[in-house]
Amino acid sequence: MPSQNDLARLAGVSQSVVSRVLNGRAGEFGINPETEQRITTLATSLGYRPNPAATMLLGGASKLVGVIVRSFDDPYLAAILQELNRGALAAGRTLLVAGMEGNASQRAEEIRRLQHYRPDALIVVGSTDFSQWTDELFIPGKPVVQIGLPVPDPRVISCGLDEVAAAHELVRHLDEAGHRRCGLLGDATPASRTRARHIRATWADQQHPIIPAFDMLSPLEGAEAGAQCAKFLLETNPSKAPIAVIATGDLIAMGLIRKLGEQGLTIPHDVAVASYDDLPVAALLHPSLTTLRQPTRDLAAAAMAIVTGAAPPLPVILRGELIVRESSFRR
Repeated sequence: MPSQNDLARLAGVSQSVVSRVLNGRAGEFGINPETEQRITTLATSLGYRPNPAATMLLGGASKLVGVIVRSFDDPYLAAILQELNRGALAAGRTLLVAGMEGNASQRAEEIRRLQHYRPDALIVVGSTDFSQWTDELFIPGKPVVQIGLPVPDPRVISCGLDEVAAAHELVRHLDEAGHRRCGLLGDATPASRTRARHIRATWADQQHPIIPAFDMLSPLEGAEAGAQCAKFLLETNPSKAPIAVIATGDLIAMGLIRKLGEQGLTIPHDVAVASYDDLPVAALLHPSLTTLRQPTRDLAAAAMAIVTGAAPPLPVILRGELIVRESSFRR
């Protein structure tokens, strides 16, 4: 690939003249239009591309988008990264991916390392506590977009699920299915705590509110939390009277269903289950799992649109879709 020095030699001008033309500043320096045309024609015919490092040193855009992943165990991560990469390529951007492992200090250091490459924006995949981010981690003019729970932090642009509408969908479905003894089970994640809050608030307005004895958030996460919740249900419901529960995530629901099955209970005859996420395996379970599908790819596309300037820098809240399957029917 030719350099600016090569173009200067072929055009018979100095390198500074080439630089000013290619940076769109020919008029400022009174460069002859014919010289400008000669340089741009040469650059096009020879396939000249600006050096990214030099562009950044001059304060230009790096064309890099930093992606910070809260958890590489996120079952949606592959789909989100695929959608982000598709949008980045279409806009002439490149993704830089980093994790958020360890304590707050280690996570901050990881972000600083990523900022060293001067990305034009940061996209955070997964819900996180931005109150732990110091101002130095936010660079003026470089947007920070989160795909996850909506956050009130004015420094962050949220792209997330309409959690209030999701809770209403799930509670309404169980009520219309005829369930009158209902509970709530979740894990220790921020998403679970937020969903639990909305579910409780929604159920409080129902004629058949949530039974306090069947309301539990495990200190564990995912399937392990579901197994612990199953033990909790067995202990608080010794008569094994039929109940219905909302799990705050599919992995929790799967751990719950497996543990209950080991104890001889059947779904949905003994325990009806509805959940969030709609992981690919949800439709393959026996019985198949009723769950609130997240608009994952749409949220990722919305985040990239904000970063590339194709959409205004405003929060994006999208509704999910309730997918009704066998696990929640009343029998």
